[in-house]
Amino acid sequence: MRRKMTFKPVMRFDPAWPKLRLFRLVWQTGDWSSEPGSPPYSHKLAVALRPRLFRWTRNFDGWRLVLLGIEVHRKYSWGGTLV
Repeated sequence: MRRKMTFKPVMRFDPAWPKLRLFRLVWQTGDWSSEPGSPPYSHKLAVALRPRLFRWTRNFDGWRLVLLGIEVHRKYSWGGTLV
């Protein structure tokens, strides 16, 4: 099983959302040659500053939590690499 984790500092303002993206962690678990019960997945955890007190949203492929202006966003993908 292959495991790899990358840290990427983003440090940019996104006017579309609006938020200041700080950093992102991306890691992969499993590989294509692993057992059928453990398929490969890519996981992403992103942290940002956002002008909100609280918000919780959940999608089919992850979730997003804003608490006291700090946003944590988790997303996962089967068989591919998230960017």
